[in-house]
Amino acid sequence: MQDVEMLCSMPTFSSLKSLDLQGKVNDKLLSFTSFQNLHSLEISWSENLTILQFHGELHALKNLDIGDCPELTTVLGLQELMSLEKLEMRALAKLQFSPGDWLPSTLHSLKVVSCIDLSRLPLHHHLSALKEMLITNRPQLGDLEGLQNLSSIENLQISACEKLFLPLDEALPSTLKSFKLDGCHNLKSIPVFHDKLSELNELVIENCERLTSVAGLHNLTSLETLEIRNCRDLQLSPNEALPSTTLEVKIVDCPGLIDWCESHGVKHSETEDFEIAELDEYNSVGEEEQAEEEDEEKKWHEQGTDIENE
Repeated sequence: MQDVEMLCSMPTFSSLKSLDLQGKVNDKLLSFTSFQNLHSLEISWSENLTILQFHGELHALKNLDIGDCPELTTVLGLQELMSLEKLEMRALAKLQFSPGDWLPSTLHSLKVVSCIDLSRLPLHHHLSALKEMLITNRPQLGDLEGLQNLSSIENLQISACEKLFLPLDEALPSTLKSFKLDGCHNLKSIPVFHDKLSELNELVIENCERLTSVAGLHNLTSLETLEIRNCRDLQLSPNEALPSTTLEVKIVDCPGLIDWCESHGVKHSETEDFEIAELDEYNSVGEEEQAEEEDEEKKWHEQGTDIENE
């Protein structure tokens, strides 16, 4: 809907489930009282929207997508959306949260993309239903305080957050299954992987130029995939072993890990042009079997030729 100001003159749409608002939005006129059964709401491409406020009228809303609103500084009343499961905020260059802001406790998925000025997220203990969180391109994000409060989080991806640091005294949530870090250039260390991270099966760390240490890999008893790329200052203790469950390992352009790789039988490469070690072993076995089959076929043909000559 392009002319959003018409909302105020509309009759009640009690059966409407999805609404996509694009273009000019006047924050003084915008009201959702006519859409009480709305399940999905998208607000985008509004250049003059500065404040967005919810008053609890959208009690059935499950999906909220706010994007490409360059002047939006404040979103109020998110905690009033008591059915909200998915929240995506993207390209909101001036958005900020105040210390008193809360996210709804019903959230399952949170995605924050290209919110350039956003320096904090209200990660409170009541976010017990959150399973997925993606944070990318937030250069002002510093301390990700409250990460340990996410008691159900399974997938956590953080990228292009140049000022990010993770407090070493805050343990990572024990429910994590996938943890990915990319482009966090000032990150020097991450909390030790403790033995309660028994469900983590994927760990990817990329382009963290100042990261110097990672500890506790041996505690990740369900780890299947480990990828570390372009972390040039990273070093691992010689005693830091991989768990037996690890099937796929990629170490690329990490000069500080060359000795560790050699001592633990892990291949290190300066480029991506290599296969995972286990796949190399599989392929070599396959090549041997193929060579044996070719030899057997050659012998069979030779025997056939001898019979014909006789």
